[in-house]
Amino acid sequence: MKNRHCLLQIEYFPTIWFFVHCCRYEKVILEACENYQKRSYRNRAQISGPNGPMWMTVPLKKGKNKQTPIREVKIAYHDSWQSTHWHSIQSAYGKTPFFEHYADLVKGLVLRREDLLFTKNVHIVSAIANELELDLSLSFSESYFANQPERISDFRSKNPIPSKNEAVLHRYEQYPQPFDYKQSFRSNLSILDLVFCKGPETKHYLEKAF
Repeated sequence: MKNRHCLLQIEYFPTIWFFVHCCRYEKVILEACENYQKRSYRNRAQISGPNGPMWMTVPLKKGKNKQTPIREVKIAYHDSWQSTHWHSIQSAYGKTPFFEHYADLVKGLVLRREDLLFTKNVHIVSAIANELELDLSLSFSESYFANQPERISDFRSKNPIPSKNEAVLHRYEQYPQPFDYKQSFRSNLSILDLVFCKGPETKHYLEKAF
């Protein structure tokens, strides 16, 4: 039986860690009332690359983003970052077993234009959960509380981006990854890594993790 409620921060093409928690809890509440925080997964995702993990970052419009409510943070379209992200995904996963199966879905999510970061991220989470047939009950926080009631497991900011000198913080059962012939397994990459490598087995992998 699933645990009851958990509170998560929204992420761009979320990590495996994010979706593991989505599978563990009966109801997932996304933090919709916080202020934007720099250096987080909120506007970036990490995928596999020929020289190690590589970042995809969504550029944001200039302004005091640190004080901006997360639902008001606007995406910048002054360059072709969407095409760059899709090219990076193709280069990383084009030869994986399930790339062709999920390519159209992921390309559509990358290229879909949204003014707001929060809206784009929520659409990505919902679309991936639907594709993987995850039993996901999703809602949004209605106000901000630094400390949540005990009945809600609070995982906000519990999935920090590791620095260059830090070890990987989350360990999972290993699976074949692109370029694993020349580099060690990397855990907790974007869900894209797991989806393209494991395909329909992704749901089972998430449910048995931890």
